[in-house]
Amino acid sequence: MGSSELMTDGLLRSGKWFSRLPKDIQADMLASGRKRQLVHREVLFEQESEASGLHAVVDGEIRIHCLARNGSQFMMGIIRPGEWTGFLSCLDGLPHSYAGIGQRATKVFTVPRESVLRIFGRDVATFRLLLEPELVISRKLSRHLTDLSTRSLAQRVASRLSELGRWAYSEDEGPIRPLKQVSQEELAASVGATRQRVNAILRDFQSREFLKLGYGSIVILDAEALESFASSG
Repeated sequence: MGSSELMTDGLLRSGKWFSRLPKDIQADMLASGRKRQLVHREVLFEQESEASGLHAVVDGEIRIHCLARNGSQFMMGIIRPGEWTGFLSCLDGLPHSYAGIGQRATKVFTVPRESVLRIFGRDVATFRLLLEPELVISRKLSRHLTDLSTRSLAQRVASRLSELGRWAYSEDEGPIRPLKQVSQEELAASVGATRQRVNAILRDFQSREFLKLGYGSIVILDAEALESFASSG
């Protein structure tokens, strides 16, 4: 095994979901996948395209975008090195409900759906390992529905910043990654608000020292305070 393969294996084995898998399943996944290089803005999979397997980021980022029925597009999440996406279409075999797009030059590792089903379909306990990330998403969606009617826009923006700074399929824990090349228009679309209103909220958060705004970046300075605000205002 070459140094490149060793680096890829080490990175994937350190990821939150993959690291919790039994060693034999990790080995089978690594033996069944292939690497692919994407250029900036290249599509990994289209919304409504055929289920294509599980995809992990080795280097770069995959932005998860959803196109609504009214034609508007919003960013659902960011997949970073060591993180995976594609669980739902692997489970149900239906087309992707969102698109995965490379942000800058991005290297991905893909395990085809037929291999995923073979690896995880051996028994109920093993299949649950594949199901767990999507169960987290289901719980988050339930909270989002409640948030729409019970939380202020500023609280929803705070919550969204936390979510975009973490793996979409994990519970809200651990550090929040800096958001680079995320426009205020994209952030506004993801909470159903105008850029002007979101800009005013971000400047207020900066004055409270929750975060620091830079050119094309948002760096969270006090994750605990930001999440406390998202919960209680």
